[in-house]
Amino acid sequence: MNVCKLSFLALGLAAVLSTSASALAAEGLATPGDRTDVSPRSHNTRLVTFAYDPNVAFSIRSRVGVFTNVEVPEGESVTGFYISDETAWQWHVASDKKRVLIRPNAPNELNTATLVTNLRTYELTLESFVPGELWHQRVRWAVASPDGAPAGAGRWSAFDASESAPIGAGALMLMDVANLNLSYSVEARRKAEHLAPSAVFDDGVRTYFQFPPRGDVPAIFATDKRAKRMEIVEFAVQGPYLVVPHTSAHWLLVLGDDRVLVNRR
Repeated sequence: MNVCKLSFLALGLAAVLSTSASALAAEGLATPGDRTDVSPRSHNTRLVTFAYDPNVAFSIRSRVGVFTNVEVPEGESVTGFYISDETAWQWHVASDKKRVLIRPNAPNELNTATLVTNLRTYELTLESFVPGELWHQRVRWAVASPDGAPAGAGRWSAFDASESAPIGAGALMLMDVANLNLSYSVEARRKAEHLAPSAVFDDGVRTYFQFPPRGDVPAIFATDKRAKRMEIVEFAVQGPYLVVPHTSAHWLLVLGDDRVLVNRR
């Protein structure tokens, strides 16, 4: 078996420093009142969950010719769906009134829509992409309960603000690089090298994966040394990183039949 082994000790450090600086500069371009929360709060490959905010327009990435399933939270039902451009996009409200299926007819189409339920209004920004690019197969929302916790969130389905608050560019700049664990290696068969991350590191609480620009994102599993026990985890998109809200000695990246094992040394 041909296995490719990569080390991230130096590469990860360079990625953290360069990415943090460029992301911080980019943040300065936004005006103070901007709300451009386009990254889902939890993200597992193509299944995403946004934290609901009535003052945010949620960005949904759809794939040409394929339906994206937009689900409303438990206890809500769809009472109206209003889309700006009805010629470039198809849509259908399911009979159970719990979801709207949307499908773009062409790539590079930008559209807006308003989803109305019996309890809330959701403002949507719709973008269409060709096969090979990241897209959302299912979209959900976590709505804060009266005590402030996301309603219906699973163990790893959303970040807990007290333990794993999302990391922005400013926070990355404040991270103590000396305390980051950059000692990771990757094992991949030759045909699966395209799945290998360009950097992996952890801060003792969260694990950060960075991938080269390409198409679909792999599913991430916490696993053992032999990749026999697997537990799929959800992650958040924070700038160039996929951030898993915990650490593991071994990770398995899966896309189709391809597998990549990431080991903490």
